[in-house]
Amino acid sequence: MNQIITKYHGIVPYEKSMELQKEIHSSVANGSPDHLLLLQHDHVITMGRTANPNDILVDPNVLEKLNISVHQTDRGGEVTYHGPGQLIGYPIINLRKHKLGPLGYLEILKTSLSVVLNAHGLESKFKDVPTGVWVNDSKIASLGIKVSRGVTLHGFALNVNTDLDFFDYIIPCGLPEAKSTSMKKELGHSLCMTTISEKITHHLAKSLKLEVVPSSIKTGCGR
Repeated sequence: MNQIITKYHGIVPYEKSMELQKEIHSSVANGSPDHLLLLQHDHVITMGRTANPNDILVDPNVLEKLNISVHQTDRGGEVTYHGPGQLIGYPIINLRKHKLGPLGYLEILKTSLSVVLNAHGLESKFKDVPTGVWVNDSKIASLGIKVSRGVTLHGFALNVNTDLDFFDYIIPCGLPEAKSTSMKKELGHSLCMTTISEKITHHLAKSLKLEVVPSSIKTGCGR
């Protein structure tokens, strides 16, 4: 069975994570095993290929005072926020090897997130709704990918223990009426990031028929 190499990295600066993705992407495109990077970011607003700059609702000076950086990215999608308490997943997957197209791959990602949410008693949905995964008519996870040389980049952002006030500074994903939620808000308590990471990893690996490299998942509930 083919393998997927995965690790929870804790908090990683956005630019450093992009460099790491590109390095691993080149390796996977040249035949190395698939990877899954799991991490958090410092406060950052990212703009996808179809982003409207007007969806950032505050002045740059305000963002600077709040230590929120802004980055243009090459993923699909619009404006979103990343920050501590939000689990970021960057699967770097050779779609050709799995005989998958982008839409089929996105379906697997959404299903993996939904299964984990449902296991925590949160009824989630991703069909017949705007892009992403939703709980109680609020968005709990965003997705945006890029495919180059048949290998994926970028991925998903799941609000686990996220401070949702930061979403007030943007129109998330171009949806002015959309509300954001988190697992913590819905359940009333914080959750262990590495535990959520492990659950998503194992379901994604199962869906792609991959063996998780056992030593690559960091245990414990630190940052």
